[in-house]
Amino acid sequence: METIEVVESDKGWTVRHGARILFIDTVKERTLRTAQAISDTLFDEGVLRQVVLIRQDS
Repeated sequence: METIEVVESDKGWTVRHGARILFIDTVKERTLRTAQAISDTLFDEGVLRQVVLIRQDS
């Protein structure tokens, strides 16, 4: 199963797939929509996948 990570940091949000950084933004909603679109594309290609949200500790 492939994992798409949405990671929160001090600088914003990052979407990663494995070691590859696919998207960086400061707006959480836009980042989550992008992660969902990447997930949908993988699904269309027949790839099992999950999206994981990693929040920064406050």
